[in-house]
Amino acid sequence: MNTQHRKIYVSAPGREFVMPYVARAVKDAGMVPADDIADADAAVLVSDISVYAVAADTAAREDSPVDEGSEVLAAERAFAAACAGAKVPCFVLRCADIVGTGMTGFPRELAESVWRGTFFHFPDNDARRSAVHASDVAAAAVLAAGLAGDGRGGVIIYNICGADDPKVHDLAEAFAYRMKNKRISTLSTGGQKWLGRLLYGRRRMRLYTCSRLADGSAFCGATGFAPVAVCDYMRTHQYDENSL
Repeated sequence: MNTQHRKIYVSAPGREFVMPYVARAVKDAGMVPADDIADADAAVLVSDISVYAVAADTAAREDSPVDEGSEVLAAERAFAAACAGAKVPCFVLRCADIVGTGMTGFPRELAESVWRGTFFHFPDNDARRSAVHASDVAAAAVLAAGLAGDGRGGVIIYNICGADDPKVHDLAEAFAYRMKNKRISTLSTGGQKWLGRLLYGRRRMRLYTCSRLADGSAFCGATGFAPVAVCDYMRTHQYDENSL
């Protein structure tokens, strides 16, 4: 798999915060501007596993059913059409929750709740979320581009996940660690749990207590991708002036 000197077009609608990571990872291959997609050797869309219509606790695979009414799916199809028109190999990376500087979606909401002190642990909450660090998403984009020219046509779809599926509890604690070991309280009594549900509301309770999982093993097998465990990364990475 040759990733050298490939010109890569990457799009990350709603997840633009990953683009500095991508630019750093692409290096000599070269980033192609949005209006020059036809000049690319490969085009990569950073999408989201929310496109899948699977039950909680079920790890979605690339062939799992999708939500036909999803805006994410509509964006994927529009991207694929643009790639087909430009005759550029198309890769769609359906990413788990992406953690990184400027992150959006669930990770940002959770981190902000931890920072404000409005997130509380439930002792019986075993919900897990597949997650991946933005630096690994960038690495995956380069690896995907390296698959261009291997004889496969059409749209190639892969799930991109970290090395494990952390509990919401562990994600929150990892964010708290980065916030100078901010303390997160636990709602342990029946009354406290009732109050927590009242304060959270149904939407946030679903976010914090329902799993959202995906299986990223296919991409690892195809490319040798070896992602980090997000919580371990947040606890051990030494940030400096070169970190994003």
